[in-house]
Amino acid sequence: MLMLTLFWIALVICLVGLVFTLRIAKQPAEEKYDHKTSAKNMSWMYFIFLPIILILLGIFYYFLT
Repeated sequence: MLMLTLFWIALVICLVGLVFTLRIAKQPAEEKYDHKTSAKNMSWMYFIFLPIILILLGIFYYFLT
């Protein structure tokens, strides 16, 4: 049962990452796209979504144990 629950959690995390990756890739190409824009997009994803995902994993782990 625990393995199945962890599988679903991992699937949701992967799907969320896929959706946000596709949303960023769908933006119109800018000629000014440089490493600063790329770093801004990546930092936005890591600094906002990583803590949210970790909190959700903590909540799921709390309810599973």
